[in-house]
Amino acid sequence: MGNAKVWEKVASISNDRGEYWPELDSRVATWNREEENFIKSSLRDARKRVLDLGCGDGRALMWLKEKGFRELYGLDISKTCIRRAKEKLGDSADLRVWDFKTGLPYEMKFDYVLLTGNTVINDLEKPAKLLEDVKGVMKDNGLLFITCWNGEFLTKKFVNSYYGKLGVVKVREVDMDNRTIDVGGIKVKWLVEKELRKIIEDAGLEIVSLKKASLGFLCAVSR
Repeated sequence: MGNAKVWEKVASISNDRGEYWPELDSRVATWNREEENFIKSSLRDARKRVLDLGCGDGRALMWLKEKGFRELYGLDISKTCIRRAKEKLGDSADLRVWDFKTGLPYEMKFDYVLLTGNTVINDLEKPAKLLEDVKGVMKDNGLLFITCWNGEFLTKKFVNSYYGKLGVVKVREVDMDNRTIDVGGIKVKWLVEKELRKIIEDAGLEIVSLKKASLGFLCAVSR
């Protein structure tokens, strides 16, 4: 997923705050709450096995641990984020540093798979390939949950607020026509609904629900 060195830099600037900066734009704080409520309300059966792709510092896995989930797995390209996640979760989750471009390191099947946080699906050149890999590790009755920002809300003002104030990761380019930004060398494309739907369909998956929230999409997908 993207450039490992850049993601390490992103992780390093967040320090003890974690990898999210809601104070940079009030809408992000609202979005973070919507995303949390979506995951907590959607994943109800604590007996299920969960894989979080791009788990970051383990925030979503912590939500599930608090709900009683015990089979928790997480992957992230950042060593710093995985270290933080392990500090939070201890031995209650299987956490690994991993680049999704190489596929997924599991033979087992998962009941629930999470692709949460804006950058996981948005910074891949071929996001449908990742979803195909996800399909391969989902149980027949499994569900994938995707959250990402809506390209309709991308503005230069928002980019400067959310990314520019970070001070370390330079926003090199903002292509408003294609809803694409370059953050420290990582190309991030903000999707509109028809693009998100096409990515899911191209992977041979079926949308169960797709809801527009304050800044983005909350989506549940089945095989």
